[in-house]
Amino acid sequence: MRRPDENCRAFLRRQQESRGSMEIQKILTKYDSYLNMGKLKDAEALLLLSLQDAEEEGLYGARLTLLNELEGLYRTTGRARQAMEISEKALALISVLGLTGQEPHAVTLLNGATACRAAGENEKALQMYRRAEQILRDLGQEEGYLMTALYNNISQAYLDLQQPQQALHYQQQALTQIRKFPDTKAEEATTQISMVQSLLMLGRSEEAGHILEEAMAYYDTAEGQEDPPRSAAYAAAGEYAFRMGNYAAAEQDLQEALRLSLEYYGENDACEVIRKNLKAVQQRKNPQD
Repeated sequence: MRRPDENCRAFLRRQQESRGSMEIQKILTKYDSYLNMGKLKDAEALLLLSLQDAEEEGLYGARLTLLNELEGLYRTTGRARQAMEISEKALALISVLGLTGQEPHAVTLLNGATACRAAGENEKALQMYRRAEQILRDLGQEEGYLMTALYNNISQAYLDLQQPQQALHYQQQALTQIRKFPDTKAEEATTQISMVQSLLMLGRSEEAGHILEEAMAYYDTAEGQEDPPRSAAYAAAGEYAFRMGNYAAAEQDLQEALRLSLEYYGENDACEVIRKNLKAVQQRKNPQD
């Protein structure tokens, strides 16, 4: 099974127009290869050039797919405001393509809302998430995987707003739905790590510890060790260890979280948060320094 973002990307890719002169599938394959090699500048240049070609050739479906890819690239590399601008362009194409109220509309709203959340616009993000949720409900997709991805993203917005009880509510809903699908260990672990954050904020450390242990068991597997969300798992483990007063373990976990985040995503806002937490741990560990 795919990760939420990957699932959304795959859906939009399936919806794009047939190859035509752009050979869109070849472009996306090349783009993915750049990402896998960490060549982010080359990946961005390819998308920008391809978007220009798509506009000139009137390939609006391909343009929608490429805009969503570019939005994701900007968001994960710490350029949230640019990601928001790109998502607005993608949403404008929805009506041009006659897709209002359809699945691509919900997916594009989900992506745009996540960009808003990355930019700290959590209230705006929640409005867009709720609109996407209503579209999926109207389409009879309450039990679908897109709704599960939506629940996870809504929970993150509530975490950013320091509302852990609401966040936990959506995380529990997401976890319940994820377990209805086959081969979901990766998705379960990702959701469980988010639950750890909520539980720690609520002061429910014992529950957080049990769930963290379950999630880390997956990240210790061969598959889990290659999974990018592993960086977030170590960040959560570091926070848990810190709250338990185990500063040496917290320092080690946060250093690993930073290493993995830089390896998978490059320098971004998440790295700054990890560094800030690492500094707090080191100050507590060595108060005389």
